[in-house]
Formats: sequence, structure tokens, C-alpha cells
Amino acid sequence: MESRIAPLSFVADRLIALDQANQFYREHHVQGIGEIAGTMYIASSDTTVSVLGTFVLGMLANPEAQRRAQADIDSVVGSEGLPRFEERDKLPYVSAIVKEILRWQNVTPVAIPRLLKIKDEFRGYRLPAGSLVIWNAWALLHAARRVSTQTVYPDPHTFNPERLLLNGRLNPAVPDPESAFGFGRRYGISF
Repeated sequence: MESRIAPLSFVADRLIALDQANQFYREHHVQGIGEIAGTMYIASSDTTVSVLGTFVLGMLANPEAQRRAQADIDSVVGSEGLPRFEERDKLPYVSAIVKEILRWQNVTPVAIPRLLKIKDEFRGYRLPAGSLVIWNAWALLHAARRVSTQTVYPDPHTFNPERLLLNGRLNPAVPDPESAFGFGRRYGISF
């Protein structure tokens, strides 16, 4: 960091800011930076392990899906090497598997709590501005009931990446499980 060649990171950014702060501020915030960085690491490490474990389970229980995903990858990169992020659009079945893993056995049953900026009403319940709302992500990702004219995630307890595809491409009409923890306008469906 002193030679200014360290890669940018949360810790490096915060420590550089501390270098410019007064002595009292530095003494009282170095430990906090370490604790926050540790929390960020721990929070992402167990969720990542959980998703990877679910992926392995999904592939073991669905060898046909595994074969189809491998064929998808082989068609883009051949039998050598790994796909790059830039090639994601060329791998619709692999993308569907990732989305289905996040939907099928979601890591956490609830989404990030939201604070209502304005008053709202839901199914006859009055929600004043300032209310804390916690979305039931599991229920939304396993919704088998009809919403508008579509059935959201039919047979929701079955691992089925095809539910997210239409004519060999990701189906934009199906709610994207990757956005399930940021409900609202972006989720594209009202539950």
C-alpha cells in the first residue's frame, strides 16, 4: 500500500482514507475496518459454499442436465479451457442452471429488509411509511400459483433449468431468480 501498487479493495480504500484522518479517528477505526472486512468475507464465503453444494447436488441428481450443460460449454470453448464471462450469452443452458440453482434451493429464505419510503397497502394490510418489510424469498422462488396469465415456477420443488428457457434462450417472461432478493419493479411480477 505504501508503494501504491496494492490492488483496490475495501480494506485498502478505508486504510488510505484513515491515513488522511486525524490520529483519534485512526485509532478508533482500524479495528472496525478489520471487523467489517471479516464480516464481508464470512458472509460471502458460506453463501458461496452453499450455492456450490447445491450445484453439485443438482448435477448428481440430474445427470442429463449435467450432460446438456457440458455440451453447451463444449460448443463454445471446445474440450479445452473454461468459458469466460464475456461468453455467458452463448451459454443459455448453463445460465439457466445457475438461475435454477439459486431458485431451487435458495441460500436464505428471506430477502434483505426494506424500509418503506411511502405508505402502502398489501392484501388489506396498511403499511405506514417507515415500516420494515422483509420479503419471503423462498415463497416467491417456489410460487406455483398463477400470477396474471402465467404459472410462476410450475412444480417448484423439481430441479428444472428448462423452465427458464424459451426456444433455446433465456425466457424474459419468467421472473429471474437472480433478482429475487431485490423485489419490486425490477422483479417484473407482482405477488
